Amino acid sequence: MSDFSEDDFDLESDDDDFEPTSPVPPPVRNSTRTPTTKKRVKKDESDEYDSNDSELEPVKKTPKATPKATPKAKAQVEVSKPAEAKVKETKGKEVKPKDTATAKDEKPKETLNQAEASEEVAKYLRQTNRPYSVLNVFENLHRRIGKTILQKILDALAERGEINVKTYGKSQIYYYNQSKLPRPSADSLAQTEDHIRTVLDEVAALEKAAKDQEAILQGLTSQMSDADLDAALQTLETQNQLLQVKLQQVDKQPVVAVDPGAKEALTKSFTKYRTEWVKRKRIVMDAIDQIADGMEKKRKDVLDLCGVESDESAGIKDLPVLP
Repeated sequence: MSDFSEDDFDLESDDDDFEPTSPVPPPVRNSTRTPTTKKRVKKDESDEYDSNDSELEPVKKTPKATPKATPKAKAQVEVSKPAEAKVKETKGKEVKPKDTATAKDEKPKETLNQAEASEEVAKYLRQTNRPYSVLNVFENLHRRIGKTILQKILDALAERGEINVKTYGKSQIYYYNQSKLPRPSADSLAQTEDHIRTVLDEVAALEKAAKDQEAILQGLTSQMSDADLDAALQTLETQNQLLQVKLQQVDKQPVVAVDPGAKEALTKSFTKYRTEWVKRKRIVMDAIDQIADGMEKKRKDVLDLCGVESDESAGIKDLPVLP
């Protein structure tokens, strides 16, 4: 490579310095061709240029013109293949721990054969000594026994006399046979009854204390607060002062005696006019109500239509009475 000059290498970029004797067709680019065919076309072109121009032969032998796979590149390719194989192996290994983790999380349900299941059901009913339905037993045993097998086991235990069954409508209730349980002694029964009475007395006392506390709490919450009491007391004191002033004014005025005859005459006159007032008001209102029913309107609308003035419109809420 030392015999070549810089001019020889410059010829590679000058396309006008040489012309091939025969026209060379441009390389056809086809995306469907494989990389091997492209390399073959480039090789054929380089061979044709070598045969036409001998001066360009050293240039075409350079790695740029005819790239060849060096031993270093081959080694890199050979190293990359084991690396890809290792990556695939590691990916496969990474999946396995996940599978094992899920397998550990999902614990297999404990299965019992019919004999073990029958013994488990009888033991459960004996220990709890309470009535259950099939669904209750199925749920309380954490669904380790299927409903169909559980129904057969309960029926078999009832036939053997270990448990009893009672039918309530469409449901069946199973409970342990009480005759198979040991009978308590008289002393234990007496102690149990005494304990029950003691507990009942304590419950009654606590309920009474709770009611008393609730009554106290309700009374405290219903009472006025200190601020409200202060405001109400101040208002009452102000009203008392005003009434005291009025009383003093009345006491200062001279007292005039009223003639009993004149008072009786005024009372009769007041009663007469008040009675007539009530009578006429009732007659008018009955007529207004009949007219309103016939016209399918309200009483107020009929009063406005007829121009009748009522006590309410005049500001009279209640009829006057004698003190």
